[in-house]
Amino acid sequence: MDPEDLSLLDAAIREATEEIGGVPTTYQVRDTILTRRGKRNQKHFTVFITQLLPDKGFNITLNDEHIEYKWIPIKEAVEMKDLHPIVQKLLQTDHRQKVAQILSA
Repeated sequence: MDPEDLSLLDAAIREATEEIGGVPTTYQVRDTILTRRGKRNQKHFTVFITQLLPDKGFNITLNDEHIEYKWIPIKEAVEMKDLHPIVQKLLQTDHRQKVAQILSA
């Protein structure tokens, strides 16, 4: 979080805006999951599990830190080997069952 962020969700929206040019207006937060990583699990990440509804007015504009993106079904993501460490932790290890329950609700 930055000092101007009023909540964790505000921080996530700011980060998404910096990375991909904004967020779709049609998202619905389904739940949050706290993850930890680092040598002593000292880094804390709050992950917002959201449902995205179609938003024809939203276009992703990647910043200079990224070269590509793609939308993939969650069932495919679970099997992928080259995920961001936080996403991998959510889908393949610690929180896999909770993510599955959230997404199937």
